[in-house]
Amino acid sequence: MPTSNEPIFLSALAINGPTQRADLARLIGVSRTSASNLARILHDDGLIEDLPKPGVAASRYPLSTSPKAGLLAAMVVSDKEVGVSISHLDGSRQATAAAALNPADSPRVWIQTGIQQLQHLIARSYPSEPTPDIRQCLVAVPTQADADTGEVYPSPASRRWIGINALESVSGALMCPVRINNTARVEGLCEHDAAGSDPSSVTCYARFSHGVALSHIVHGEIAAGAHGGSGELGHTVVNMSGPQCSCGNHGCLMQYTSIPALQTRIRRVWPNTEARPPALLDLLATPSGTWPPEATNLLRDAGKIAGNALANVANLLDPDLLVVGGELGVADSPFFDELALTVRQRTLPLISTHLTISHAESSRDLKRVALAATESLRSDTKLMTAICADLTNRSSNQGKTPHMMTRNLPGSRR
Repeated sequence: MPTSNEPIFLSALAINGPTQRADLARLIGVSRTSASNLARILHDDGLIEDLPKPGVAASRYPLSTSPKAGLLAAMVVSDKEVGVSISHLDGSRQATAAAALNPADSPRVWIQTGIQQLQHLIARSYPSEPTPDIRQCLVAVPTQADADTGEVYPSPASRRWIGINALESVSGALMCPVRINNTARVEGLCEHDAAGSDPSSVTCYARFSHGVALSHIVHGEIAAGAHGGSGELGHTVVNMSGPQCSCGNHGCLMQYTSIPALQTRIRRVWPNTEARPPALLDLLATPSGTWPPEATNLLRDAGKIAGNALANVANLLDPDLLVVGGELGVADSPFFDELALTVRQRTLPLISTHLTISHAESSRDLKRVALAATESLRSDTKLMTAICADLTNRSSNQGKTPHMMTRNLPGSRR
């Protein structure tokens, strides 16, 4: 049987990243001799390895978890692209990949593409080694899914995803425990991490695209709600007598601040010339000073509506950072400028004094978002402790497959 310190030693290494023996001894409160003995045992088991560094004596090499200890993985799906990432348990040997998606395809095809991307990424990263097992995978999808079961509940707003369970599809194909989350929420985590936010800080990320969603990051963790359904900012009602939304309600925010809604309005207000109004995304790619005043006013009005909604969010949640993302969240546009101004005007002094408002940058790269998702698994102390306890419990798990060892991890489902 392993000693009680072996899983503690391994989880400290996983959570803190490649670390020298002496530093690990201090982290877990044992002597250097004990740390060296623990390292030798885990090294003999193939769970850790030395990480050579130029100019550093071999006796002072940092320790790293090995491929045998397994991988953390993530898959982040949008309606245009899928990003994937893998790393060792301690965050070393990171690798990423991305693939374009056809928005017209079924989300089932998107998920299958993500699975293939992960499989190919692992094969490329370990061409001459035994294929490492995935100990935990986070899958983010652009719809509302039950955090426990992965089920998408019947709703007009999520009709394309009905009958598609990304959690079950990925766990079945990759034979690993899976956590399910929402793409916008993971994008918010990426922005939070990229900002170098204080561990105790609070970030809100609002994504204005074909839909409208909110991510709430508290102390470095995604606040997903009791069942994984938080962040549906686009379906908050801002005008009870407004147009009907795909969710069945009237006057939802996304009927005023999403790309489809604004594209429809641009067609109505565009100057009566022979030229057809451009696609909204093409318009956003040009300097706003060249737009006709009708388009400028339309985007400004939409920004004010979005700003009013986000001022309510800020007054409720008191964030340190508000990041505006999605295609509409570009800097120096009438939409963003009016949104930021309205939030400043509508939030209470205590909130507005400490609030930073910025436009998204990091979350536009789904490979970076996938890396942030992988890192979020590594920062989960309970998860890493459970994984490392399974790995070091050699005697009681002799003869079992690695997949059997990790099937009941916290917050996971297989």
